[in-house]
Amino acid sequence: MKKENKTKAPVNAGKANKVKANKVKVNKGLIIKCAVAVVLLAGIAVGTVLGLDWYYVDTPYDGIRLPKYITVAKYFGAELSETEVKEALDDEIQAILDEYTIKTTVKKGTIAKGQNVTVTLDCYDYTNGVKGDKIDDISVTGYEITNIGEHEDDEGNKYFPELQDKLIGVAFDFENEDFSNTVTLKHTYPDDYNIDDLKGKTVMHYVYITKVTDSNVPEYNDELFASHSDELGYKTVKEFEDYMINQIELNLLWNNIVKQSTVIKYPEKKTQPLKDEFDAYYNQYMSSNQLTFEQLLTQLGTTESGYLEAKNSYAEGTVKEEMILYEIIQAEKIRLSKSEYNERVAKLASDSGYANVTAFVEDYGKEVAYRSCIWEKVKEMILERAVRVD
Repeated sequence: MKKENKTKAPVNAGKANKVKANKVKVNKGLIIKCAVAVVLLAGIAVGTVLGLDWYYVDTPYDGIRLPKYITVAKYFGAELSETEVKEALDDEIQAILDEYTIKTTVKKGTIAKGQNVTVTLDCYDYTNGVKGDKIDDISVTGYEITNIGEHEDDEGNKYFPELQDKLIGVAFDFENEDFSNTVTLKHTYPDDYNIDDLKGKTVMHYVYITKVTDSNVPEYNDELFASHSDELGYKTVKEFEDYMINQIELNLLWNNIVKQSTVIKYPEKKTQPLKDEFDAYYNQYMSSNQLTFEQLLTQLGTTESGYLEAKNSYAEGTVKEEMILYEIIQAEKIRLSKSEYNERVAKLASDSGYANVTAFVEDYGKEVAYRSCIWEKVKEMILERAVRVD
């Protein structure tokens, strides 16, 4: 959403394998503000062919016959879904509206559809019609249900459906100290629920309503962008949408090619350094914050197996994209002229929030800067030849 992305962590191991009672909305927008956000990190040698105005890349896969390791999906003439483009743009628009929505606290009344309700709750087994043991897996502290009764995930499921509709119409009063703002709600979980201990089980939620707010959503217009142009990097709706649609199309096509390409096997000499890089990043993080590995896992909301899965996913995902990129570059003999590189790296630095190219290149290095530029050229060539479908 913003034209700035200076995060250089290898990955957010984040919520891998974490099971929660509540569902957390993840914006499915595909936008990557600059290629550096996901650019692959292996080294590149950049040089000038004597007497010619071309840069060239010495691929880090020299000596590796890429067709032995990967089968690249069709990239020229790939299909681009206009429906998916529109859905992704709608997500980006909604993300901006969410960011600048102003929430006003409601002190007294009954919970209405569309309000935001913050709750703390405990849950007890109620299978036999009597209060049983506490179920820690679905105890929640300070969880905000946004846009209650309306907010749904990508599959059309309401977040925390155990509470959504049942809280509508419940009275609350934060001005009256004698008003408890609590409610007990019985719920029977479905047989296919994602937590084994709760499948088919009837429970009693003891819900403490801690806050209720209304949302004042801004108008999606030029005034919104003009008011926040320094933060957003756009001054008009058209400027935002032109940039965003182009990035959506580029990344939709690339992501689909990556998804449809098949890895035959991973070259270990390429995946292992990335795994080491992953560990080095988090080892440094633990050292800086005086954390044990167990404390790190708790902070990331994952397990040891989840951490290992994230590490392997980072390494293998990076190498897969590298192999696809270099196979296309080699097959199509794609290069950058010096003037083309200079133009592209200047735009890349600007889109990434840097005041000048020098600062950008100092942060990321010449190799990554060059890789980003040629990667964008590859994606643009793919977009030029895309077949648009509904």
